[in-house]
Amino acid sequence: MPITSVRDVNLYYEDLGAGEPVLWIHGFSGDHRGWAAQIPVFQDAYRCMVYDQRDSGRSATSRRDYTTADLAEDAVGLLDALDIPRATVVGFSMGGAVAQEFAINHPERVHGLVLVATYTAGDPRGSENLRAWARMRAVFTPEQYHRAISPWVLTYREYLVPGLVEGFLQRALENPYRQSQEAYERQMEAVLAHNAEDRLGRITAPCLVLVGDEDILAPLRFSRTLVSRIPRARLEVIPEVGHALLWVKPDEVNRAIGRFLAGLSGAESS
Repeated sequence: MPITSVRDVNLYYEDLGAGEPVLWIHGFSGDHRGWAAQIPVFQDAYRCMVYDQRDSGRSATSRRDYTTADLAEDAVGLLDALDIPRATVVGFSMGGAVAQEFAINHPERVHGLVLVATYTAGDPRGSENLRAWARMRAVFTPEQYHRAISPWVLTYREYLVPGLVEGFLQRALENPYRQSQEAYERQMEAVLAHNAEDRLGRITAPCLVLVGDEDILAPLRFSRTLVSRIPRARLEVIPEVGHALLWVKPDEVNRAIGRFLAGLSGAESS
């Protein structure tokens, strides 16, 4: 099992494929398996590194509180351990916040940046929502909790597709590495404290901002703010999908990311 010591924590990772390196950073309360619909597609042409962030999956429990900037330093440390000086960084949701901090604080390490369904800073509505999730998770069974939060992740269209919601719930309930409540709340506090708005202008890499038009967790206005403040960013909106776009519309997501990665390779070779 590939484990590496990064700063003060042991991280689980997988290093797959060959080619230009791409680091994939998962979202809040998830793990590297959140990229299951992407990695098999991209590992044929790129070297794909996926990992479990601290307090997630098979990585170690954190011994302290942390911020999204701390999580970004973990990501830098993983690339150091793999002897990778520069990579394209792809982040989903919380992972997108971590990717922002990576690109702001280590611009020389970022070849390209993909921010999927993410945000620039917390807001009162989002903060209250996540704190409510934490309160529910502390007292609900895992099935009750995932049923309660699913309407925030899935759109009304997905609820009309026979078996889709049940399949989504089943995948969540089959997770053998479910976070402890303490780890969940530590990670939540990092999510809520993130604020990169005034520093986004420091990002120098080409950037794709990708979002579903019906995302209510990371609404389109957040992506528009990202694009307005990151110098080399462009926005791509996937229609008729919400926060679960990685799983509900993987083909559209993969095509968008694929075009962006191909453009980076073309620009470098020209």
